[in-house]
Amino acid sequence: MQMKDRIAFVTGAGRGIGRAFCRELLRRGAAGVVIADLDGAMAQATAAELGGLGLQCDVSDEAAVRAAVAAAIAHYGRVDVLLSNAGFGATELDLDDALAESNTVWTRMWQVHVMAHVYASRAVLPGMLERGEGCLVNVASAAGLLCQVGDAAYSATKHAAVGLAESLAITYGERGIRVSVVSPVHRHGHHRPRREAAGRRACRPAFGRAGCHGDRGRTRTRAIPDPDPPRSPDVRPAQDRRL
Repeated sequence: MQMKDRIAFVTGAGRGIGRAFCRELLRRGAAGVVIADLDGAMAQATAAELGGLGLQCDVSDEAAVRAAVAAAIAHYGRVDVLLSNAGFGATELDLDDALAESNTVWTRMWQVHVMAHVYASRAVLPGMLERGEGCLVNVASAAGLLCQVGDAAYSATKHAAVGLAESLAITYGERGIRVSVVSPVHRHGHHRPRREAAGRRACRPAFGRAGCHGDRGRTRTRAIPDPDPPRSPDVRPAQDRRL
């Protein structure tokens, strides 16, 4: 799938790698980008800067996700690419107790890191399947390939996100749906040019030179540096691997 003249829906897009994804998609010729973020004001500001449709969206709420996708389709006519990027990490880590995080944290991470992918995919897949093509990109983490020490909930839900992507690829790959996983690696520093560069690197494994790629019925996953500051010790970079 070429990015030229395509419509992309990006969650967690108000800042950081999500924002950089939007910039890179537009640079590659996307006809429109939907910038969805929990912070509606930030989504609107990013949309005004880059060009696009800014929407407030809580990705853990399926009704809100469906409403945002419906607004995107009403505005642009379709969604060709879903880039499900929203996520968060624990504010405090316990290196001595892997089960220290509360049930509230576990539930919230499950909703944002797993069910958000489910909700968004459910919303965009009918149109993609009707057209016989589409691209789903789930942003997971190197913690979904290895482990985030001190944050079991984050690691477990990111592993689940990778597994979900594999299931989507197996189920829908023969019907024209491409599925990719991007697994950022946390790095110290909060320098905007480095965040933009990380977004460009993220687009390479997800879209390649021509567009969204990967063998049908299989996922492709790759770890890339994420320059946003971590809330925990660095995770060692993972080797590229195909599932």
